[in-house]
Amino acid sequence: MQVNPITVQTADGFSLSATHFALAETLNPTTEWVVVINNAMGVKQRYYQAFASFLASQGHEVYTYDFRGLGASKVPKITQLKSNASTWAGEDFRAMLLYVKQMHPQKNIAVVGHSFGGQIVGFNASSDMIKKALLVASQSGYWQHWTGKGRWGMYAMSHLLLPMVCRLMGYLPAQMGMGADLPKNVAMEWAKWCRSKQYLFDHLSEEQLSRYKNFEGSILSLNFTDDGYAPRKSVEAFLDFFPKTNVETHFISPEEIGVSSIGHFGFFRSQYESTLWQRAKQWLEN
Repeated sequence: MQVNPITVQTADGFSLSATHFALAETLNPTTEWVVVINNAMGVKQRYYQAFASFLASQGHEVYTYDFRGLGASKVPKITQLKSNASTWAGEDFRAMLLYVKQMHPQKNIAVVGHSFGGQIVGFNASSDMIKKALLVASQSGYWQHWTGKGRWGMYAMSHLLLPMVCRLMGYLPAQMGMGADLPKNVAMEWAKWCRSKQYLFDHLSEEQLSRYKNFEGSILSLNFTDDGYAPRKSVEAFLDFFPKTNVETHFISPEEIGVSSIGHFGFFRSQYESTLWQRAKQWLEN
């Protein structure tokens, strides 16, 4: 396997930092799939390196990338970046789909979407390129899908903390519980979605909604019973927007695979190579 840093140009002229986990010349491709990994909100592409390397070792071409303003796709001053979450979904993600199709025209595209990264699989005009989508803890962020303390935490985050901090600081600092600083407009739009009953779907055009409703790629949704960021109700509410495709959904408990916790971020840790990663591999290749 070869790990190659690359740059991908978006239609509006931004240079995204991406990484191609390429097959070594001595390793024959085992499937017709090329995989794009979409990050969770505020998580850098390097977090997915171990999983990307695993998929590449199994004979797949794999790409990771950072949305603009995040990680290696950083800008000189994050406070000056005007892009929002819709830009990430509409411009950056689409640029990756178009790039991998250009580089691998004979292969089918599979997307691994973590949380936010799975929420946007139907967002842009190239989403029909996606033939399979592995959604890891992808959910609707509407605050009332939570219960108890989680509900009031989501309310405070979306109605009070994020808007207030972004207005004061001009961006959302990583210290607010994110893996990286978030551009102001990204965080503000995300908070707006979380205040909306249908989450991002309340803010899409009819054309964009139809992409979700008519999405025909197979979906595997993997979720975890100890994940406070993606309770069952929020996951089910999100998956309701894919009525035409085959959705296979699992809620996995830590006890089921012999560990004490998995949570929202655990799936991508290398300790799960022999358990959770094997499920993903088998689904992708079958």
